[in-house]
Formats: sequence, structure tokens, C-alpha cells
Amino acid sequence: RPAVVWRKGLQSRFGYGQDRNNPEDIGAAGLQMNRTVFANIIWDLNKAFQVSMEPTWRETTYIGVRSNRGPGLMFAVQYRF
Repeated sequence: RPAVVWRKGLQSRFGYGQDRNNPEDIGAAGLQMNRTVFANIIWDLNKAFQVSMEPTWRETTYIGVRSNRGPGLMFAVQYRF
């Protein structure tokens, strides 16, 4: 995925993914579809310290079971030595 470089030390990536199973391959219950949309921002504060944030939206559809969907938010801190 190509990065968007806002300025030196500050970048983002955006993405979307989806997969579907063939109906012939699924039994009475099983995973029918997965979908994800995400964006992130990564900030290199200096050579040793980096912080980032990534909001996502995920949806999973099952056959015979209630679907699962909703947002997520991940924060990360990295210290390099």
C-alpha cells in the first residue's frame, strides 16, 4: 500500500479489503464474508520514539449466526534502542 507522506516523519496509509466464500463451499453454518476499512497515521517523534493510531471498521457475516460489525481503534507506541 502506498503511503501518504504529510511531512518528514508523519505518514498515513489507507486500505480496504473484502473476501467472500463461494456459496457452494459453505455448509449450513460458516463464514460468508469479511470486510475491513482502515486508515492510520504514524508519527516519528525522533529516531527512537514513534506513536501511531489506526481506526478500523470491520464486518463479518456468518451463515446461520448473527453478523458482527463495528469500529475499532488501535494506539501504538514504539521505542527503538
